[in-house]
Amino acid sequence: MRERFPADAPLRSVMEHISGRYPSLASFSLLQGFPRKRFGDAELACSLRSLGLTPNAALCIQTTPPETPQDPASPADRLLLGQEEVVVAPPALPQPQQPQIPELEEEGMEDPARPPPLPHQLWEEAVGYAGIPGVGPPMTGPSHSWGRGQKLNPGDAEEAASSDDEEMPEGGREPYFLLNAGMPRLPFFPENRLRGGLEPRHHWPDQGNRLREGVAEDPAVEPEEAAGCVVPGAAGQAAVERLQRAAQDDPQATQGHPSPPKKPFRTPSVPSLCAMATRATVNLMTAPSMQYSSSLSCLTPELAELLLSHMSRERLLRPRTLELFFGCPMQKFVLNCYPYSTNELLRQLRAFTALKHLSLVNSPLITDAGLSVLCSLLKLQHLNLASCSKLTDSCLQHITGLKSLSFLSLDQTKVSDVGMVLYLQSAPSTLTQLSLNQTSITEATLAALPACVPQLRLLSIKHTKVSDVSALAELPSLQTLYLDGTAVREGSLEHLATHSALSALSVAGISVADGNNILQIISGLRLTQLTLPGRHSVTDAGLAFLSRLSLLSELDLTDYTYVTDQGVTQLATMTRLKRLSLSNTQVTDAGLPSLHCLQELLELCLDRTAVTSRGVAALVTGLPHLQVLSLASTQVGDTVVRRGLVHCVQLFKLNLSRTRITDHGLKFLKCMCLTQVNLDGSGVTLSGIANLIASCPHITSIRASNPRAIPPDQVSDDNDGDNQ
Repeated sequence: MRERFPADAPLRSVMEHISGRYPSLASFSLLQGFPRKRFGDAELACSLRSLGLTPNAALCIQTTPPETPQDPASPADRLLLGQEEVVVAPPALPQPQQPQIPELEEEGMEDPARPPPLPHQLWEEAVGYAGIPGVGPPMTGPSHSWGRGQKLNPGDAEEAASSDDEEMPEGGREPYFLLNAGMPRLPFFPENRLRGGLEPRHHWPDQGNRLREGVAEDPAVEPEEAAGCVVPGAAGQAAVERLQRAAQDDPQATQGHPSPPKKPFRTPSVPSLCAMATRATVNLMTAPSMQYSSSLSCLTPELAELLLSHMSRERLLRPRTLELFFGCPMQKFVLNCYPYSTNELLRQLRAFTALKHLSLVNSPLITDAGLSVLCSLLKLQHLNLASCSKLTDSCLQHITGLKSLSFLSLDQTKVSDVGMVLYLQSAPSTLTQLSLNQTSITEATLAALPACVPQLRLLSIKHTKVSDVSALAELPSLQTLYLDGTAVREGSLEHLATHSALSALSVAGISVADGNNILQIISGLRLTQLTLPGRHSVTDAGLAFLSRLSLLSELDLTDYTYVTDQGVTQLATMTRLKRLSLSNTQVTDAGLPSLHCLQELLELCLDRTAVTSRGVAALVTGLPHLQVLSLASTQVGDTVVRRGLVHCVQLFKLNLSRTRITDHGLKFLKCMCLTQVNLDGSGVTLSGIANLIASCPHITSIRASNPRAIPPDQVSDDNDGDNQ
């Protein structure tokens, strides 16, 4: 509740007010969270001002149960049972029969001295400082409950049972060991609060398997010698005997019926220690009355960012939560796709003046007014507002003051040429990366770039109305340009044909009639990355121009169905290629020899092509650095493994799905250091896969769904000219 009191009013008036509103509170005390202080009878006459409770303060009401005077019980009257301390009543009262604890003197050992339990008053004070009211008396006892063991010798079940009964003490159960007697557990943690007094923390199996011979029963053998007689292979032999006894006891197995199938074992998903610690920390943070404003200001920026990221994923972040981090010098705050990103939440960022990275991707509730907090974040360098659909040109006035900004993304917002041109006129000299995908900008914005931001190195204008990019030729520092899905014409691209700094270009989806002409225009650039135009407009003639881009490190020709062996031979000059995909092209074994020149190739994809085992084996043996190979939906068989793949010493990822590979070919994979294998729809069997897993300890992922039976005449490709 929230109440107002005069500053000169005594604390007693607050107590009387609470008692009047809640008569059910017979006895209670007031507790201040920070600085922690409990107000007693001596402070009731003091004024609120003298107690430091002005101009405002938050107090917690804690009930204090009445204490009845009683004499402390002697150690002989206490019985430690499980995790609860039971105090035996005076002799005048009827006592239930208690289990007798065996005396340790019988074994020549003295009962170790146990520290006395905490006094009741000290216990109550400790619980009060823990901030958890309503906790019972101190809990003691062991944290584990061990069961009985069982011999492995078959046929001694009755004898063992009788001996166990003789060893059982009176009362029908084994005594608990007195571990840490008298040392209560404070309920700081949820597991100590919720667990009952007699419930053990862990449940151990009641029966075990004895793995030693029964020589200890011979009086002539010393106990020390008997303890060291471990039978070699006892565990395995015991497991075999248990399986045999289970088969004899199974009525269905004796009648010839098969046993029901066992459920497949699945490795339990165990969270990391960092994840468990983060979750426990967040639980304490979000608990009522556990934290206060700026209580987490001393955290390191990395730890604060980790906690906020976890709370964002779990949808626990609220404006009040950010107050706990006030004063923490955080530099990065990512709130992508958070459904509760509102203007109120953004206002709390004013306290984090050290922020350099702010990402609010897909925050549809944020408006232009919410970005007024940016005037307090003068050190901001990275600002991502993509998919904030309510932002308009008015939001740019709040971004103008960010003089250290180097990255700005306004993808899928309502900004237009009017706002962008005005912003660019005062844009900082540090702005080097600008992304305006799916906005309403046109050539008017591009025309302002050379004069306002000549230092721009990255520009992305995907799916905009831009059709002329000739103005970009005047950006001397431009290195990366994304034009996907625009209406750019071939004539405007000619202005970029001689750009000296451009190294990455993407022209996928542009509306051009002849993709070969586009490749001819850009063939003079020093590109290291290129996304090609439409796949239906590029032929072998275009690959002749493409081969001039000798600095390219990646080339994806997937689904370029007009590319044949003649075009593939043109790629021999592109010796810098590290990744090449020819999936679903017309390439055959005749075009593969030209790829021998690609000595730096790391990844090769030949899915859905007409290549065979002979051509692939001859190629991969000449690629010493190959690490990833995909041959899905091809005619390769076991020969490609035996003749080619075994020589790829660095290969760790292999895709042979929907091929003619069989168990015979899997045998040759055992000597390879593969980590990922795909055998979906191939001719392998479950036994072959099991043998592969057993012999290849490096494999971490293997797929073999929907295996198929390959006809005998197609079971392998050894007869495809391989034996000649």
